[in-house]
Amino acid sequence: MGLIGGILKLAALLVLALVGLAAFLYFTDYAAEATITEKGSDSGGQYIVIRPKVVPYDYKQHIDSNAAQFVCEGYQVTYRVQTARYQVMDHDGRVVYDSESGLARLPDLVRCSLLPV
Repeated sequence: MGLIGGILKLAALLVLALVGLAAFLYFTDYAAEATITEKGSDSGGQYIVIRPKVVPYDYKQHIDSNAAQFVCEGYQVTYRVQTARYQVMDHDGRVVYDSESGLARLPDLVRCSLLPV
């Protein structure tokens, strides 16, 4: 029972650590950052591929056509864990879109719409 008990204690400790980390990220409204690496369309509609900075794994996310107008490859995305607020920044770090205020920079929208999908 000693080996099994030790394994169970270690598993419980890992679970508590993960729950603690998740709670910390949530209550501090952690800003997860990612880069848009690809933009395109398929049978499901328009999509983007994002690569988070913490876990460098590509995620494909379908987006509506309204959101697609302010998204370009290479743009940075910041997502707030607790408030679910996200911002899209251009190559120079200027906010192109803010989900809370609806702020959108018109010149960037026009420039993105001219880029190939």
